[in-house]
Amino acid sequence: MKKSSKTIFIWAFLLTGMILSAQPEKYSLRQLIHLAISNNTDMNISRGNNSIVKLRKIKAQSGLLPQINAEGGYIYSSEKNGITAFAGANGKNEILAFLSLSQTIFDPSVISDFKTSSIKAEEQTFINEEIKQNVISQVVGEYFTVLKYKNEQSVLKENLKAFRLMYKQSQALFSAGSVPEIDVKKSKIELLLQKNSLNVANKNYTAALNKLKELIGMKISNNLELSPFDVSEVVLYNLSVYQQSAWENRPDWKLMNKEKELSKLNISTSFMKHLPTISGNLYYGWDALNKLDKNNLGLQAVVTASMPLWHWGAVNAEHQIAQIKSSQTELRKNRLQLTILREIENNYNEAKLQKDQISAMKESISEAELAVKMARIGYREGTITNLDLINTQKLYTQTKMEYLKALYNFYIAKVSLFKSIGKLKEDLSWVKE
Repeated sequence: MKKSSKTIFIWAFLLTGMILSAQPEKYSLRQLIHLAISNNTDMNISRGNNSIVKLRKIKAQSGLLPQINAEGGYIYSSEKNGITAFAGANGKNEILAFLSLSQTIFDPSVISDFKTSSIKAEEQTFINEEIKQNVISQVVGEYFTVLKYKNEQSVLKENLKAFRLMYKQSQALFSAGSVPEIDVKKSKIELLLQKNSLNVANKNYTAALNKLKELIGMKISNNLELSPFDVSEVVLYNLSVYQQSAWENRPDWKLMNKEKELSKLNISTSFMKHLPTISGNLYYGWDALNKLDKNNLGLQAVVTASMPLWHWGAVNAEHQIAQIKSSQTELRKNRLQLTILREIENNYNEAKLQKDQISAMKESISEAELAVKMARIGYREGTITNLDLINTQKLYTQTKMEYLKALYNFYIAKVSLFKSIGKLKEDLSWVKE
């Protein structure tokens, strides 16, 4: 008997372990954000752009450093009466082989390329942050949308039970001759309507869940269970607090300032192109008429300067283009400033509206629940009609659903608010700010 009990206990333990291991993992909001940042296509493209920016900076930097080349060639020069026709050649039919060392001393284009690459590297950090906040915003928004529909399902399921009881109650009262047949028909119609509402909620829940799977890089066919969100307190400060944060944190505003810096650089570069470019070259190798010979081994140093005199207005046109683009950048900056302020105010007003709605619905739920209890008693006693009972139950359901909508819509609006000020972080610190 003892052996049998021990065997049963072991099998029960193993079976429990198998059941627990078979249960799907529930994902918290932090885990979902981490998965999205790791798997999101835009984030992966952004990581590739980081590498490109670094390589471009290395390329631009190389233009400021000495360049070493191995060169060789053959020069044929025409002659007349035994004299080389081209005065710039050292001799007839030259053979050249040498190492060259060249160094840019002053070239506005090379300097501009280096400075531009540094600005572009800084810009990329802001672009990365903007993409990251977009991803977080999408994931968090969809997470709360899923929870909203999930809770809506629960409310409607409980509501459906209540309408089934009301339908059975109306049938019993009709059989007893207490209510007319029309009450039974009304109860049945409302029951069918509530079933349809639940079907719509199920469809919305599935669509939102599939969208969330897509955002975190999960297959639609995979199962995804969400951990509930711990709602402790709904926090919202004054509008001015959020407005002041935008200019220090918003990535696209920082990016616009870098564009302004770049436009100023382009103006100064286009102006400096009126100045001479200077470079130095050092050659070490052979210059022979017939063959490479160590006796012809030599060293040559050359410093060249080139200054534009007449380019048919091309240099002036480049300077004017840079000035026009700088003015355009300033216009875009002013427009972005107004857009940011409008976004912050709109998102704040939406969050405040939902916060007020949460408070109102909280007070209404208990009163609506009491009204349903009173209506059920009144219907049984014949003091109120079937329609009054139906409307009271529907009001109670609607109140609960409106509370849940307001709660999750508040967090969706707060996500948009913190994205609009550039402080949406994966550590969820924005929840209590």
